Amino acid sequence: MKLISLIVLCLLTCMLLPGCVTDECKKRPSKSLRDGMLEAIPYQNDEIRRFKTSEGDTFLVRVTRLHQVNIPDAPVVCEEYLEVLLKDPTSSYPFVESIQRGLSVDSMIQLSVSPRRLNGTGTTVQFYLTRDRQLAGFNNSIYTAQNHSELEIDGKTYQDVLQIDYTSPLDSNGIARFYYNQTYGILQCRTQGGMEVTRLE
Repeated sequence: MKLISLIVLCLLTCMLLPGCVTDECKKRPSKSLRDGMLEAIPYQNDEIRRFKTSEGDTFLVRVTRLHQVNIPDAPVVCEEYLEVLLKDPTSSYPFVESIQRGLSVDSMIQLSVSPRRLNGTGTTVQFYLTRDRQLAGFNNSIYTAQNHSELEIDGKTYQDVLQIDYTSPLDSNGIARFYYNQTYGILQCRTQGGMEVTRLE
């Protein structure tokens, strides 16, 4: 019985050590996030971020950031992924959910943004990181994207800003315009109903 307990303990210890993860993934196909992806989502675990709305209120969100390599039980692909949640403690639902997985599209950032934090559906915002580590948007029938080397938002000047404008009709709580950069993350979003949510220092 002691031998079995010792073996289980050794296996659990190995699973938690970075070297064991690397060794295990050397034996099977693996999918890593593109270089620069971790930095392109600048939210750090347990960090507090502040936002204000054009309706006069402010709110805080606490960041939960999980970065790990998923090693499945079966000998298939090891998948590096990053998952980020920005949760308003006073709301039942998150302000932002961000899931970036390495398995399917290694450079895409996908956010589910709920400006009013009233439901868990949010507007899906998608963009990607190019091989030279620049943000870029998908231009399609739903939204258009453009890059600004410099842009002023709410009296503050930001560098290298990605702007996404939604062209298809959404409900009044859906996103109409979205600004993001790699230094601060979400800079501002505007709903179809005209409400703006803007980052605060």
